Amino acid sequence: MATVAFDVVRKTPLLQKHVRVEIYRPLLEWNISKSSLSQALLDSFKGDHPDISFLQLLLAKDADPNKDNGHCFAVASKAGAFAEFRALSKAAGGSESASEQFSKGMGNPFGCLPDKTRIPILKALLDLDRDRISDYVIPGSSFGPLGVYPKVFKTDSDLLDAAVELPLREASLYLGNFEAFRLITREMTPNDGTLHLAALMALPKLVKALLKIHDPDHKTEELPTKNRTGRPGRETIQLLAPRTSPKWRYRNMTILRWAMDNGLDTAKAMIEALDIRHDPERDEKYLYMDRDGIEYSPQQYVMKVWDADKKEEKALNRKP
Repeated sequence: MATVAFDVVRKTPLLQKHVRVEIYRPLLEWNISKSSLSQALLDSFKGDHPDISFLQLLLAKDADPNKDNGHCFAVASKAGAFAEFRALSKAAGGSESASEQFSKGMGNPFGCLPDKTRIPILKALLDLDRDRISDYVIPGSSFGPLGVYPKVFKTDSDLLDAAVELPLREASLYLGNFEAFRLITREMTPNDGTLHLAALMALPKLVKALLKIHDPDHKTEELPTKNRTGRPGRETIQLLAPRTSPKWRYRNMTILRWAMDNGLDTAKAMIEALDIRHDPERDEKYLYMDRDGIEYSPQQYVMKVWDADKKEEKALNRKP
């Protein structure tokens, strides 16, 4: 009988939400069927946020938070209802069903990355099942639209490879979400390429932090050419270049030669970062040898080899 009365209240269309909740409370002292409790839980997410105390009461009575393919999780995520989501997660007990169903909705962890206001939701997801959530990957073809909106990448960015699967941690860097990266990453592994990726994504704060445990001269680490908007990563060059050995080579290119291959702006940023104009040993440090064994000082390379117009040559060859 209690379930019948409960369902009558639940199905009565004209009751205001707070009135319905107050009628429910005494009925919940009786034995209500799980299906009715679960449907009431689902109904409570229609419109505005549910009353958190009522939500907790329904869950304590064994309402199923996974009902209707985890719809409650998705609604809580979309609305930014962190307290409600945590209550649902706690009731789900970290079950595979809860996290799987939630990941299908707006609470997909990748959906938390472009919007930093969703950091609490990402944290709750990781608390629910850190190992499995951290192992999520997204195809480049799906990540592309996520990265382009809202204007994170240019639509023609060569950073997006549709054939590559991107892990959650790396995706946070591609989207420039340092807070999400720190949340996902419990431990830093030295020289794993993260420094390069952070530099490529023009995240100077993260680069500065990573330099404490990463070696910019390590073979897996390369200096950045462009950030995710297509402009030279000046700040990251300024951080990395002074820490990089003059002996560093990439395909037999010195650090300066490498910068020049990436355009005037990158070359100018490198010259400034290394303070080359005031370095009396610049010709020896940055001597470049081509395939024929011919050596060029930086100035000789600009004048004889570099494919640049006169204006660019003048910009780089100004006397110290």
